[in-house]
Amino acid sequence: MEIALVTHDFSLTYVAENGSRATPLLYTVASLWAALEGSIILWALVLAGFLAAVAHRFRHQASDPLVAWATLTMLAVAVFFFALMLGPANPFTTVAGAVPADGPGPNPLLQNHPLMAIHPPLLYLGYVG
Repeated sequence: MEIALVTHDFSLTYVAENGSRATPLLYTVASLWAALEGSIILWALVLAGFLAAVAHRFRHQASDPLVAWATLTMLAVAVFFFALMLGPANPFTTVAGAVPADGPGPNPLLQNHPLMAIHPPLLYLGYVG
C-alpha cells in the first residue's frame, strides 16, 4: 500500500481517496494511516511485530500457561484485524470505472505539522504494546 501511495497508483480506491500528487512526500507516506483501511494495516503491522517479538523472546517458555495465553490472545486479535482487511475494510479494492488522474490527498488536519506524521504510529505502538 505504501508503494502505491508513493508511486501515485490511483487505480486503488484507497490511494484515489487519500493520495495526491501535490502532497509532500512526508504526508504521502503518512497517508497510509490517514483513513480507516490504512489504519487497520498499520495496526495489524504493529501487532504482528509485537507478536513476533513475544514469540521470539519467550520461545523457550512456551509451556508456561501465561505465555501461551498471551500469545494466543495476541494471535486472535491479529486474526481479527486480518479478517477485517479481507472483508469489510479491504484497502486493496480497485477503482470502478475510469482511474482518476489525481486525488484529494489526506485530510488537511493531518498536514498542519510534521509531527502529525509520526503521532499515529506512536499511539499504535502504545495501544498494541
